[in-house]
Amino acid sequence: HELAHSIVAIAAGARVIEINIFPTPNVLCDVISVDSTGIVVIGMSGMFLPYFIAIVIKPKNFWVE
Repeated sequence: HELAHSIVAIAAGARVIEINIFPTPNVLCDVISVDSTGIVVIGMSGMFLPYFIAIVIKPKNFWVE
């Protein structure tokens, strides 16, 4: 989830400063050079990587079929 945020942030031109998994998962980015649409896409990207892995790639022994 956090990996998707950081990948899209880099692709949008933001600079990823910090990624935390514990105690609270978050990604800290410098988004000064990113427009408001890019910021929205960065925020929404966290739900698309798990969806892509579960539905499109369909790993073996995954509970969703």
